[in-house]
Amino acid sequence: MKDPRHVATNPITKPIPNDEVTAPLLVTVPPIELPHSPPPQNPRAFSLRETLHNALSLLRDPLTATILAILFCNEMGHGLNNIIQQWVSKTFSWSLANTNYFLSSQRAVAGINLILLSLTAARMQASGVPSQRIDVRIIWFSQLVTVVGTFGVAASGLSGKGGSGWFVGCIVVYMMGWGIGGAVQSTVAKVVEKERLALVYVGLNIVERAGSVLSSPVYAGLLAEGLRKEGRWVYLPFYVSCGVFVVVCALTMRLTLLLARL
Repeated sequence: MKDPRHVATNPITKPIPNDEVTAPLLVTVPPIELPHSPPPQNPRAFSLRETLHNALSLLRDPLTATILAILFCNEMGHGLNNIIQQWVSKTFSWSLANTNYFLSSQRAVAGINLILLSLTAARMQASGVPSQRIDVRIIWFSQLVTVVGTFGVAASGLSGKGGSGWFVGCIVVYMMGWGIGGAVQSTVAKVVEKERLALVYVGLNIVERAGSVLSSPVYAGLLAEGLRKEGRWVYLPFYVSCGVFVVVCALTMRLTLLLARL
């Protein structure tokens, strides 16, 4: 007979008392109804729709639409700078060195003019002139000198008089009109609501880039057509530029009237 202490027992087959046996879980879980969610939208379509809505909101506002039109037309008019180097070399037979000197003097005149405008604006503001009125005066000054400069070159082409000296003098006057961009942005910061300010600045950058991009091929085509026809048609880019700046002056008048109503 074996000693019960040495009998091996299997813990797996050990009987379980009846009171420890649990019944299977028979509770039925009701189905969970998820809330109805709309179908996913295309993010690109949503972004395009939102962009169009924002663009239309800028164009519906007479003030912002006028400001955008001024900057766009101003960039189109200043596209004349893209072909001045080729124009003077063909028209006056300038050497490459003289042309580069002329372009450098253009930049110098523009830089000096911006410094003088800043000093004048600071002095006017110190004397008590409202800053918004100062901005409008700078815009008007910039537009008038660009019209006078381009008209002077165009008039010399129509009359057949005036040489390179007259042309250089008119271009110097024309280059004094580069202060409009800063004055327009300063005006926007004063009259546009803060909630829409970022959107308006984005619109300003877009129209400036669009005008700059479109003006290059336009004036290149005008230069080629004028040189092909010769005679008075050589000044065709200046005729078009002067006309564009006249439109900008009309838009500036509208902007002045809109600001006066605020």
